[in-house]
Amino acid sequence: MKTSQLNNRVRCCRPQSPILGIVMVMAMILLSGPLTAQAQLCLHGIGSQMNVFGTNCAGAAVPGFALRGSTVGFVITANYLDQCGVNGNGDPHFSGKGALPNTIGNPLETTIFFSRLIYEGTLDKFPGLKICGAHGGGYLPSYLGRTDAQCRRQDDVCTGKKRPVEEYFHTQLMADIMVFREEGLRHLVAELGVGQLVYGTDIPFGWPVTPDFILNARFLNDAQKEAILGGNLIKLLKLSPSTTA
Repeated sequence: MKTSQLNNRVRCCRPQSPILGIVMVMAMILLSGPLTAQAQLCLHGIGSQMNVFGTNCAGAAVPGFALRGSTVGFVITANYLDQCGVNGNGDPHFSGKGALPNTIGNPLETTIFFSRLIYEGTLDKFPGLKICGAHGGGYLPSYLGRTDAQCRRQDDVCTGKKRPVEEYFHTQLMADIMVFREEGLRHLVAELGVGQLVYGTDIPFGWPVTPDFILNARFLNDAQKEAILGGNLIKLLKLSPSTTA
């Protein structure tokens, strides 16, 4: 199905479904194509891929949708979209057992995507832009120390950004909570803050991340659990209380 067909079906279903009436629908765009989906559908956000046939999309393709997103105030969700039938685009490093294209490859795509947004200066150029990355934000939140150390060690490679790396995660970059273990969630909260995290499931693909993962987290209070499970998105997408009651 073409992206335009998918967006049109979503738009048609939205006012007719009591479920979609309380779920804010987001358009799907391809970064390699024109930015028309959000403008035409007047939806609250867009979802997009991070990789087009082996090329990470955080480079030249980003500014078009970044400008639109930062000026009209909608959120962009970034996930991996496999165009070649196998995640990893056939890279031999992902061959063998263990489903490495998914297990390692998908979070790696998020890591590269977020890193390029930071280092190429895109987030500084569009300070109103908010992007939520799948896979717990990739590996970058767990290795911010190395990022800082590299900039101190070789500052000429970090001239594209204007702020410390962690500041982007406190303001513009968000992540879902698909890290599967409580200690991983605790670390994600420590690095990003509760306000930058949203509940994700990847349904219907069977990942073991139910709401209990948040509800049973012993280090979170009730207000923090409510924020992750929906409060942050209610605020981000500017939903009214009556819509989400």
